[in-house]
Amino acid sequence: MTLIISVLAKDFALIASDKLAKATGSQNLIIDSIKVSIIAAKEITINGFKKIYLNKNATVAVAIAGDAHAHSYINKTSNIEDIDLVLSEIMTHTQNFNTIINRDINTLTDLTSNSGFAVFYDNSLSTFLSLYYDFSKISSTVKLWKSSDAAGFCYSGSGSPHIFQAKPEKEINAALAQVKDFSDVNKMISLLSDIYNGVSILNHSVSKDFEFFVATKENPFFHKLIA
Repeated sequence: MTLIISVLAKDFALIASDKLAKATGSQNLIIDSIKVSIIAAKEITINGFKKIYLNKNATVAVAIAGDAHAHSYINKTSNIEDIDLVLSEIMTHTQNFNTIINRDINTLTDLTSNSGFAVFYDNSLSTFLSLYYDFSKISSTVKLWKSSDAAGFCYSGSGSPHIFQAKPEKEINAALAQVKDFSDVNKMISLLSDIYNGVSILNHSVSKDFEFFVATKENPFFHKLIA
């Protein structure tokens, strides 16, 4: 029910997510930055659902493919400034979520995957980094990738299998090759618009509406952009 895209370029990083969610029962949700409580006997569709979170001083942007409210590290990292402590909270949470040692019969059948990105600028390396993590009760995957001279992107969520159906890989690579620096960010936004529009048609659990945050090498603090 999500499509998250993490973009790293030479002098900026961008992270995007759709804003659609489906919910049942009683839940507290954040919709367009406003906390609301819902009670739904049947599954309902919610637009404006928040999936991108910043740490206390906006040096790390964390995007979640899944129910952020079910994972405690989101609330914890929002009160932390230090980048390494934010990453530590994420890694500790993913490891503690795993129940390989403390098994029960449900462990073998609960394959629900939770994934996300934590994007930040590393001053010591003079580069943007994106931490990808995917975890469930019985598995865990972590990968760290860095920016390069050419813009590149990673993605996660249920909408991922439809990306290259919505926008051919050749066209995506050609568009990324045109992104040289922050002055080309509008080209990146146009590409994201094409992807989200196309994926939303193929997968109705992903919205064509998306939000995105950007940080630059000169000002490595994430802020929300308006398309």
